[in-house]
Amino acid sequence: MKNVLILFFIFSASIYDINAQVIHQNRHSLGVSLGMSHAFGMSYQYLGERTGIHTSLTPFVDLNDEYSFVAFSIGPMLHLLDSPQARYFLYESNGFVVNHYANKSDIVFMPAIGAGSKIWLNDNLTFDVALGIGILFGNEESGFPDYIMLPDVNLGFYYSF
Repeated sequence: MKNVLILFFIFSASIYDINAQVIHQNRHSLGVSLGMSHAFGMSYQYLGERTGIHTSLTPFVDLNDEYSFVAFSIGPMLHLLDSPQARYFLYESNGFVVNHYANKSDIVFMPAIGAGSKIWLNDNLTFDVALGIGILFGNEESGFPDYIMLPDVNLGFYYSF
């Protein structure tokens, strides 16, 4: 895992353009995320001078089959540094998935920590990559063991303003 993080930062740093004069200061981002601890679906990020927050939500309800599904994530971010093409951050995330059907509920919870980069594709579009380590907890109905340690991979595509 340590080697993957090192390769990730080398790749992100390789797109650094020394001659670029523009450092992106957009702090708010709306988009979609996909990942283990960041859940998946519609997402909002705020990454300020030192701290930030990430949240995502995917609700689904089928009234005919009495089935509902919710994926939700929230967690703090710590801004590390800026380059003209990327912003680097540390994150802690808390992802929840709840499936409710036929009077039973599967609940899965995954807290995780790691590092990431917000890579600028143009003035407002960014691609986020975050890598870390997390622990997946599930209840008896979920079919998971009490807990299991997993790598945490999260991707996102955002419009920043």
